Amino acid sequence: MSDDDNTSDDSLDESVFRDTLPSLFDEDNGDFLQSLMLIGSNSERNAFFEHLKEQVAKSETEDAAKHSTKEATKRKQCKLMEQEIAKAQEAAEALNLLRKAQEGRVPPQPNENGVLVSVHHVDLGVLM
Repeated sequence: MSDDDNTSDDSLDESVFRDTLPSLFDEDNGDFLQSLMLIGSNSERNAFFEHLKEQVAKSETEDAAKHSTKEATKRKQCKLMEQEIAKAQEAAEALNLLRKAQEGRVPPQPNENGVLVSVHHVDLGVLM
């Protein structure tokens, strides 16, 4: 007897789902329930594991393809970055050459000691 009501505990042995799924609990469907829980014969087990191996192999090939695509994209990005770096270095070298050429054309700036001034006189010429 259960504590909460006056019903007997005999009904506890019956499945709760017997009323909703009666065809599964018929006496002749006992094998069906067991086959849901277990893999039957050796050939069925072998077929199951072969199918599982095929799925794993397929997944591995898909992963390898994704990885190779990702690596190719990464290499392409690295190559583009290297090209941009080379362009920036060429531009910096060109600016450096331009600066050096300008320094050669322009007289040096006055230093702290004084300034050298040259004057062009009409009669005397260039005076320093």
